[in-house]
Amino acid sequence: MTDSGLYLIDKPAGVSSFKAIGAAKKRISDKKIKAGHAGTLDPFATGLLLMLTGSMTRMMEYFGNLSKRYEATVFFGIETDTLDPEGSPIYEAPVPQADQIKSVLADFTGSIQQVPPAYSAVKVNGKRAYSHARAGEAVELKARTVEIYGLKILSVSLPEVTLEIHCSKGTYIRSLARDIGRALSSAAYLTSLRRTDIGPFSVLQARSPEALEGGKHRINPEDAVNTLEGLPSLTLNGQGLSLFLNGREISPEMFIRLPKEEGSFAVFEENGTWRGIITNNGEGYAYRLVRRD
Repeated sequence: MTDSGLYLIDKPAGVSSFKAIGAAKKRISDKKIKAGHAGTLDPFATGLLLMLTGSMTRMMEYFGNLSKRYEATVFFGIETDTLDPEGSPIYEAPVPQADQIKSVLADFTGSIQQVPPAYSAVKVNGKRAYSHARAGEAVELKARTVEIYGLKILSVSLPEVTLEIHCSKGTYIRSLARDIGRALSSAAYLTSLRRTDIGPFSVLQARSPEALEGGKHRINPEDAVNTLEGLPSLTLNGQGLSLFLNGREISPEMFIRLPKEEGSFAVFEENGTWRGIITNNGEGYAYRLVRRD
């Protein structure tokens, strides 16, 4: 069995993303394999995790850049310190009406500024923000720009409202709930969160860690790379491929199709086998080699 590939995991509630990946690794192989995941989910959250193994872990940044979709249930009238059901209430306010909630959603679409939760993995002075927060230390986090591509109400049962959210990487749904509540002169926190999609991958395709026994349901590197949004491909001839795999300079005649634009490209052999990533920065080609098992 090859060690390199992509696995779609449906993370259950109550475990960290790290533990879910660890459980999957044990099922996939009885030997040590390199693995990582693109896009962490909080322990209370459920849904899609992308686990990359073997040489595919070098593709983490590309899979991490994919957009995300969530279904989030927001409880209005209370804000907790963690902004989720595991925290303690710190503020209460009147519950807004459904039409009021709907009226402010447009203000939270497009490019928005968002401050991460105090209980988050963002580093502050060399420590995770949640470490400061748990120690009772004041945490000042800087706002960051995120993209909300779509935001709509799925159901209303006040004080709870379930939202569907399509967003960029780095978006904190807990912060989004908090900010919507405050925009309504109310308060809010998440009672549940489920990630349904990452880029072209759906949780409907995902499996529990236990279902991956022996490497079942592995997506091979070629198929995984071909799904990446905005990553065009190019093909090298035999000579060019040999030089590429050894980190050597590649001349234009070695490309079956010479890319004119700048950016990153998936590198394929003439027979269609994926071999790695190459980056054209306008001044030449940099090499991001992903060896095959």
